[in-house]
Amino acid sequence: MTEPDAPSGSATTFTWLSPQFSLTLAAVFFVCAAYSALLPMVPLVVKNLTQRVDLAGVVTGAIAIGAVTFELQAYRLLRRWASGPLLIAAFALGLLATAGFSVTHDLWLFLVLGAIFGSGFGIAVACTTAVVGDLTAPASRGRAYGLYGMVATIPTVIAPTGALVALSAWGAPAVFRLVAVSCLLGIVASAALRRLPPHSEATTPIVTVLGNPRVIIALVVYTMLSATYGAVVSFTAFVVHGTALTSPAFFFFVMGLSRVFSRLVAGSLLDRFGEHLVAVPGLIIAAVGLACITLEGPWVAIAGLLYGAGFGTLQTSTIYAMLRQSPDDATAIVSGWWNFAVDFGVGLGALALAPVAAGVGYETTFRLLPVALAVPFALRLAEAALFGRRADLANTASNS
Repeated sequence: MTEPDAPSGSATTFTWLSPQFSLTLAAVFFVCAAYSALLPMVPLVVKNLTQRVDLAGVVTGAIAIGAVTFELQAYRLLRRWASGPLLIAAFALGLLATAGFSVTHDLWLFLVLGAIFGSGFGIAVACTTAVVGDLTAPASRGRAYGLYGMVATIPTVIAPTGALVALSAWGAPAVFRLVAVSCLLGIVASAALRRLPPHSEATTPIVTVLGNPRVIIALVVYTMLSATYGAVVSFTAFVVHGTALTSPAFFFFVMGLSRVFSRLVAGSLLDRFGEHLVAVPGLIIAAVGLACITLEGPWVAIAGLLYGAGFGTLQTSTIYAMLRQSPDDATAIVSGWWNFAVDFGVGLGALALAPVAAGVGYETTFRLLPVALAVPFALRLAEAALFGRRADLANTASNS
């Protein structure tokens, strides 16, 4: 028997451990696996193709442009189409781009395909993020987004390391085939996702969400941190030259594993203590991790552990804070801006670091990355001074 459709945004119809939530987690797992495999590998492929270091990040930038463009349109797409068919279309775009990657040797076509892949990725992550907000009540959103974040981060433990190993052993076509398999599995998971009806037309305008200064601060901080992540994921292989436990592959493994657990733990802490007491320590830990990347020996693993923990904590705390500061009917819009921040930041970091590194070297540029987090830290301190934490703690207590 077919289940009846649930009303959009019904947190009372589904619990955060429902089958629909599990299928949503499966979808985000496969799209993040495809993305995480491509991100560290594409700059190396482009560098070998063009023989130019300054162009290494351009395809990553194209992926980011496609992603952020459609992430901000996710709320419009969710008004028109149900989440299941929309996710199928998103994975189909990723599959199309991956097939093109495997046969082309032209930089311009790589850029176009990168934008197509990014479009599918942007639709998928924004859609799944919004669905999680729709299916969960405010009192359990920290834990729900912590679990969502953990599942989305698990591929970062496996995919970057696996992609670099496969690239070294079998070449780029093997990596593209693995990405294609992930897209196909995503289509299967999305087809099983019950057709939640489209969102109502009567939702908060997208610019209204940005009328809250605390939402703007959360976005700016998250974007700047994500820019360092774009630099780290795209170019760590250029500055870490060790083998085995001091290799780039092991750094990505440790960083991904750290993000997995930090996102889950952060969710539980957010429901209990509120966003400020979780986010600010996370920002400090991320900066310390960045400072350790260019150090030798065991510091490579320590850098991955600390940076992954800090970045994972901020990922969960940012979406939590934005939803708390926004109207209840704005889940799709908040999802779009949150995903926009991370993907715009990743693309910005990849595009900005390569030309700078061409002039002063990658190691010198990486040593400057912790300094870039001084601005986000100052913004969070200013937010605490201007708004205080009293309202934050009150809202946390009311959700307990």
